[in-house]
Amino acid sequence: MFLPLLTSWRNNRGASLIGRTVRVYTSDSYVSYYRITRVRKTTSPMAGVTSLTRERLWLQTSTGPNYTYPKLIVEASRYKTLKTTYAASHPTAHPVSC
Repeated sequence: MFLPLLTSWRNNRGASLIGRTVRVYTSDSYVSYYRITRVRKTTSPMAGVTSLTRERLWLQTSTGPNYTYPKLIVEASRYKTLKTTYAASHPTAHPVSC
C-alpha cells in the first residue's frame, strides 16, 4: 500500500511528495485533507513525537525486510475536514493476493 511512498524516496528523497494531498476517510462519513510537509528516513521513528504542538498525520513504512532497517516517515498537516457520502467512506474492498 505504501510502496509509492518508498519509490518516491528512492527516486528523489521524497521531494515529489511535498505539497501532495492525503485524504483520510472516517467511519462517520467525514474526509480530512492533509498536506504532506516532510519526508524523512530514520532509525528512531518516535523521535520528536512528544514535542509536537499541533495535530499531524504520520505515515510510516519499512525500508527493508525486517525491523532492523530504517523507517520512512511521511508527515502531513490537516487543512480541512468535510462531510462525505457513506459510500465514499465505506468503499468496497478489492483484495489482492501477493
